[in-house]
Amino acid sequence: MLRETRMHSVKLEDGIVQIALQRRGRLRLFETIDPKRTAHLVIDM
Repeated sequence: MLRETRMHSVKLEDGIVQIALQRRGRLRLFETIDPKRTAHLVIDM
C-alpha cells in the first residue's frame, strides 16, 4: 500500500488571492500549458 506524503501545506491568504485577481483578472497566471513549448525542470536539493 502506497501513501502520499505532502511536504508542505500551502494556503494563500484571502487578501493575496484578491490582489492577484484584481491585477490579472483571473487566479492562475497561465490558463493552459502547451507541452510542446514547456520545459519540465526538476531540482533535487
